Amino acid sequence: MKPFYVFFFINVISISLSAQPVSKLERLFGQSKFYYHSNKSFAYRTLAAEAQSSIIRDQFKPQFQAAYQLNYATYNNITGMVFPSFITPISGPPTSNNLYGGVFGSAAALLAKWDVATFGYQKSLLERAATQVDLLKAQDQLQQFRQNVQIGGTYLDWLLASRLISVFNNNVERASDLFEQSKVLAANGLKPGTDSSSLSSEYSKAKVLLEQQRRLAATTFIQLQQLIGTDTVFTPSDTLLLNKLPVLLQVNDSTVHPELGVLEKEIESNKQEVAVLQQSRKPQLSLYGTGYARGSGVDAGGDVKAFQGLYFQRYNYGVGTQLSVPLFEGVRTKTKVAKQQQLVNASSEDYKTMQWQLQKEMQEADTLLERAINIVSITFSQQQSSSFLFNAVTARYKAGLVSYADVVLAQQQLVEAEADVQKSKWEVWKALLYKATVLGDLKYFTQQFK
Repeated sequence: MKPFYVFFFINVISISLSAQPVSKLERLFGQSKFYYHSNKSFAYRTLAAEAQSSIIRDQFKPQFQAAYQLNYATYNNITGMVFPSFITPISGPPTSNNLYGGVFGSAAALLAKWDVATFGYQKSLLERAATQVDLLKAQDQLQQFRQNVQIGGTYLDWLLASRLISVFNNNVERASDLFEQSKVLAANGLKPGTDSSSLSSEYSKAKVLLEQQRRLAATTFIQLQQLIGTDTVFTPSDTLLLNKLPVLLQVNDSTVHPELGVLEKEIESNKQEVAVLQQSRKPQLSLYGTGYARGSGVDAGGDVKAFQGLYFQRYNYGVGTQLSVPLFEGVRTKTKVAKQQQLVNASSEDYKTMQWQLQKEMQEADTLLERAINIVSITFSQQQSSSFLFNAVTARYKAGLVSYADVVLAQQQLVEAEADVQKSKWEVWKALLYKATVLGDLKYFTQQFK
């Protein structure tokens, strides 16, 4: 029975791991991939590129062409013949005199062609089409990655804006309490009536700040909907993230970055273009087969039977093979190959440039993240001091020991300190998103939401 319990335990663990909740931000990523039109356009382009391989294969399959011709023309001509691309008019045998009478003539043909051997040219075309598909897929991945980075940044902006609404709402409540206290103190003759007027003005300013913050949160949410591509409605339940700091993981490998992936595919695509140009100099072996019939309004003796040309009198066929060798194609493609090779070199240098850029950005991201974490403790200490100062000044104001100006200043310092605490935590999450962007893997960022 022990093996059964072990198997059951392993299944329970695997199910629990696979059933971990998906964060709201990851769900937004999925909605954007489905609804955002730019993402869908890349998917359609990829499907179109995948069809190119079938088009190339069809080009080298056996081809059949059928033609029928009916004409009324003079029989002052030579006999017709069927060629791969056209049929010459047929109206009788050669004549020794100039005759301008018209008769009917008809012809029909069936031509078959099959390129049985391309000596590597078809293969190079198929490989080029495959690299084009891979390049489009890499570009699609990069597009979605950039889109998700924008969504992540805007989502954090929205969380901060929603969180600051609470900060400014608390500020309105404090301003309201001070205003009510000033009226009581003024009624008891402990403070002049001008204090009530001044604190009433501060109360109005606090309400204006609150409304401005609500407006900012609403506009940021609209921007978030625009990036997602749908009018989805949800509440900022992840604002609790700003109560904590993310766990830092020592990951500095950006070799899987989508930017590098696109540049790799561009190098492969340019190399494949060189291969196609080189293979275009190879010969091509083709098989031909033709069957044709003709009718003429003039018989072999030169007698005119005008309507006889409406039906066929002679039937013929022919088969053959053709080896097409582009003798001077190598001279023409030499310059093209050299040009394409320079594009390969340019793509390789772009890849190295991006590697170096990501390396320096990784150092920048680590520095920003470290400094942002340090600032959080400073702003938290600033908030505690401002809170203590506000409570002390408020008590002294009630006792008549300080003026309303001291209370207003302490109140302003407190709301700024509270806002700075939220912004400093937001800066940490922004720095974490920036590092995930440099890494090329947003899971480094989204896994902290769970």
